[in-house]
Amino acid sequence: MKSIRTHLLAWLVAALASSGLALVGATYSYAVKEFDSVSDEELKQIAYALRLTADGAESDAFREANPGFLFSARAYGANGHLMFERGLIGIRFTGPMSTAEGFTNVETPGHRWRVFTHVMPQGAIQVAQPEEVRRSLARDLALRMIKPIAFAIPLIALLVWWFLERGLAPLRAASELVRRRAPEDLEPLPRGVEPQELQPLLDAIDDLMRRVSVALEAQRRFVADAAHELRSPLTALKLQVQLAERAPDEVARASAIEALRRGVDRGSHLVEQLLSLARVDRPSEVPEACDLAALARDTVSDYALRSEVRRVDIGADAGGAVFVAAPADALRSLMSNLIDNALRYTPDGGTITVSVASEGSAVRLAVVDSGPGIPANERERVFERFYRGAGAVAVEGSGLGLAIVKAVAERYGASVSLADANPGQVMPGLRVCVEFPAGPGPRGAGPAELSPSSLPPA
Repeated sequence: MKSIRTHLLAWLVAALASSGLALVGATYSYAVKEFDSVSDEELKQIAYALRLTADGAESDAFREANPGFLFSARAYGANGHLMFERGLIGIRFTGPMSTAEGFTNVETPGHRWRVFTHVMPQGAIQVAQPEEVRRSLARDLALRMIKPIAFAIPLIALLVWWFLERGLAPLRAASELVRRRAPEDLEPLPRGVEPQELQPLLDAIDDLMRRVSVALEAQRRFVADAAHELRSPLTALKLQVQLAERAPDEVARASAIEALRRGVDRGSHLVEQLLSLARVDRPSEVPEACDLAALARDTVSDYALRSEVRRVDIGADAGGAVFVAAPADALRSLMSNLIDNALRYTPDGGTITVSVASEGSAVRLAVVDSGPGIPANERERVFERFYRGAGAVAVEGSGLGLAIVKAVAERYGASVSLADANPGQVMPGLRVCVEFPAGPGPRGAGPAELSPSSLPPA
């Protein structure tokens, strides 16, 4: 497991070490350059200080600014004969005589020399110093300059570690606060003087707790609803089984079994509705675009046989592709519940029309039937779970269909409205409109509505 503290400390120490090495290199380069400059000046001063006489060079004329300065010196007369020579211990300058004023670099067997020649009317003086002597003295100088840096790097690393410990203290405090939380405590975390960088993490944790709270509440509601609503059907099934067992003849037994079958169908439908509601309540991922028109045609075809038995004319008015940003299974559940409700309440010989149309920036799904409709004073309550209006008592149902429709619509930013299909008539019918915001085409490329020529063949 990676540690932020270790990761940051490793990178900072690596940066310090790299900077230290770069500083050491720069210090050594600077020390060599400065020492070369100082040494050149020293060679020049020695050459200027040495005087030539008729009897030879005066050895006591050397004025060395640095007593430890190591050099070799030679003096030549005007005719080029050697007048004086001073060499290093074990090293002797054997380079050629020069008659040009200034500095030169001379190679001799085993050594490289820095030479300064001072030309006078009486002759010439050459003062030389080996390059290895210079490098050795420069290294000693650089080492004295580098030692404080070498001692400073561990001290700085220790300070960085201490600052990291203090800087990460709020993160540890927040972690401890979350760790001490009870599983059922999903309230937002208390805020104090936490640093600004920690705010996004705390906000994300609060948002996660909120979503977990919503999911748990949905689960508790589902369990409570299932327990409440399944109690009555199961009791009725138990009673119908007893009636079938006690039937005095085959006719009574067949009637009891038929009633039992209808009870099982009602129980199965209720379970399916509860599961659909649970799926809607569960948080979902970001959906892809779905062709609502194609889905409407497919869903209507699923109900063709059932509507034919009831002699109900059901059809879909959905032409070109119309996309909305919602998953197909959720939209199919919404549409199936609307069509199922319409079939339950539309009398034999009635009509049901499912239409999909794109209107500007919205996509409208409408399911229109020729049933008794819903009174205006009940149109808000029919979206409540398990609520059934006065006119719905004679029709089998669970009271969850419109609740599922409302939940799916709200989940994906749609609105649901109810109205009379044929106002003023004895059977006003019901018009249910679900209005979605228009979504992008497949994979986000393409308009919300495509022309029929761009659609694949049926």
